[in-house]
Amino acid sequence: MLKYNQSRLNTEMQLLVEEAKKKEPKLRKHFYNDLNLAQVEGIIGYTFTCKTFLVTALMHKSYIDQSVENALQMRLDDYERLEFLGDSILNYMVAKHFFLSSQNDDVRKMPKELHKMKTAVINNALLSLIVIEKGINQYIVYNKKAESFKLQFEKFVDTVHTMVSEISTIQISEMP
Repeated sequence: MLKYNQSRLNTEMQLLVEEAKKKEPKLRKHFYNDLNLAQVEGIIGYTFTCKTFLVTALMHKSYIDQSVENALQMRLDDYERLEFLGDSILNYMVAKHFFLSSQNDDVRKMPKELHKMKTAVINNALLSLIVIEKGINQYIVYNKKAESFKLQFEKFVDTVHTMVSEISTIQISEMP
């Protein structure tokens, strides 16, 4: 049964990639090249074979409207769709890792402990801090008319940078 499900999953993922590749030429021209998203690939140390996934991962829902889709003559997706899929895959992989790696512990971890371990690693706050630390937030594609999103996010980024510098200053002052 597991082999069947894995085979089916591979087939479904292949279909997803094939659909994404149909959009790639236009997305590469209008977003990937124009916004220099190759820099994001450099930051994360991964080169996407299908640039559609990178563009979609950075596209805020405020950007997508009928006029943009009409101009490109295609339907666009925002990062929330990929986030839904990615969260599920990441949850599975981390849960499996903690479950299997704790099998041989002297004291087997209870489900509540495993859940706490998983949520400590997978949470929006931690992941957003990583995005800010790496500077990936500068590449998010949003609608210029949705200035409130940009301002709200920039305020959050400034707060994070302030907190990080305060923590670094405290740690430096406490050094012997």
